[in-house]
Amino acid sequence: MTTKYRIMIFIIFLSFILLFLWQSSLFVTNSTFQSEVKQFIQNTKTRKSNPVAPLPLFKTVEGFQYEAQNLRNPFEIFVNSIAKKPLPEPLGKGVDDRPRELLESYSLDTLHMVGTISNTDAMYALVRDRQGIVHRVGVGNYMGQNFGKIQKITESTIEIQEWGITNQDIYEAYNVTLHLFGD
Repeated sequence: MTTKYRIMIFIIFLSFILLFLWQSSLFVTNSTFQSEVKQFIQNTKTRKSNPVAPLPLFKTVEGFQYEAQNLRNPFEIFVNSIAKKPLPEPLGKGVDDRPRELLESYSLDTLHMVGTISNTDAMYALVRDRQGIVHRVGVGNYMGQNFGKIQKITESTIEIQEWGITNQDIYEAYNVTLHLFGD
């Protein structure tokens, strides 16, 4: 046998001896641990326990009679009289024929003017929606849910003409100004 093999055999033999010693020390520790557990169980059994508190008494709830069968179902879409009124003549022509623009699905209070860009022909406004997407709009574009048409764009404002119903159930134009966000 060569020296290399003798060293390997010696290391294997030594590891078996160490493993045996380690196992025997665990056995001693394990038996000590078991005796401690048995002592703890014995002490716990001899100790007096506190009585369990009784369950709380529940109050009886008075019944409720639902008497709203003749009212509007809250889970159906509510269509009010405003939507049924015809649009005024200057607004009514071509409004239903044209495709709706994306910013018409947002109310104006959720749109923010964040800047402008311009070229030699026109000035455009940059408007951020509630998802954080920035849109370029120009004069003549529509935005807002009340048929708002952009009339004028300056470096710090967008002037929009919207239509709404007055107390006398008449459509009336009014102007809204969107200011540069942060001003």
